[in-house]
Amino acid sequence: MKNISTFSKAMAQVMKGRMAFHGVTQAEMAAAIQLSQSQLSKILRAERTIDLESFEAFCEALDENAADLVKAGELIARRIQNNSPESFVPAATLVFVRRR
Repeated sequence: MKNISTFSKAMAQVMKGRMAFHGVTQAEMAAAIQLSQSQLSKILRAERTIDLESFEAFCEALDENAADLVKAGELIARRIQNNSPESFVPAATLVFVRRR
């Protein structure tokens, strides 16, 4: 089995979080980035790495900035590697807006 880096695991966490934030299913995302749902599932479980073209398509499908997602992944990976007590970093932030 291929050894997946801490960064790849962190990026999988970020990607899952962003999909959840946008309400996008694995099947919808897989179609949008032209991968099978099975391949995407393996990426999101950090069992397989994502190539740059697919990552770019992922970001475009969600209208997300790739650099921002990579920065979030780096932060998570750094905290995991340092065994920081604050090793959990949410991949998405919920914002509640009160309607008037």
